[in-house]
Amino acid sequence: MFYITPCAAKIAALKAPVGEEQSQVTGVINMDFIYNRVMRKIKEEHRVDAENVELSKISSRASLWSTTEGEKKNMLGRTLAIDGIHNISDFLEKVENEELPDMDYLELRACDESCAGGILLTGNRFLTVERMRKRAEDIYKTEALDNRFVIDNDTADYIRDNMSVQKVLPRSMMILDENRGIAMKKMALIRDLMTHLPGVDCGACGAPSCQALAEDISKVEATLTNCIFLQTKMESRGSMTAEERVETFRKIWGNK
Repeated sequence: MFYITPCAAKIAALKAPVGEEQSQVTGVINMDFIYNRVMRKIKEEHRVDAENVELSKISSRASLWSTTEGEKKNMLGRTLAIDGIHNISDFLEKVENEELPDMDYLELRACDESCAGGILLTGNRFLTVERMRKRAEDIYKTEALDNRFVIDNDTADYIRDNMSVQKVLPRSMMILDENRGIAMKKMALIRDLMTHLPGVDCGACGAPSCQALAEDISKVEATLTNCIFLQTKMESRGSMTAEERVETFRKIWGNK
């Protein structure tokens, strides 16, 4: 079973599942990778305008499932939909501090505009949501009444009984060292390294950010020479050759 995803987090969830020993999904296919291939095939083989291809008989509610409030509108009881990772973090803090009343269902989406804001999509998130809502309106005008469903109590009970996960334990995203004293020294080193790194988070060094590169260096998993900006400075001063730069990138990214 393969999942076509607009979301890089789904890839992480497959490789390092939370609450289960192994993901039920076999693999993930990036939506931006497959979208262009599918649309090219549609245009080549059917000779029609790809925008007018009828993709499925999906219901109006289901077509909006991945947008903000898409799940919420299908659930009974007191429900709430929140998008944006910072909004979710703030809300969960209030839940943990018992500052809010009980809710029957929470729809929490890390991206602004929910899955329509995924980084693996091919278009603008706001225009995507507008198109999806227009499509849902068109479907609603023609679909049968029994297709406009809300998840009932029996279905909700079935989902609750059959889609459980094991206990979810917190895990640190940054463990510099098990020894607290050594970890503190590494934190000081990271602060010092950040004064030398450019802070542009270009990713050319193989780390997702300058902060991540500094952490890797503190753990002796990388060196300052991995930074393309520092390489340029070193080459201009004659302390690094062009061949050495190429070899550095070969170690990071491979021969290709």
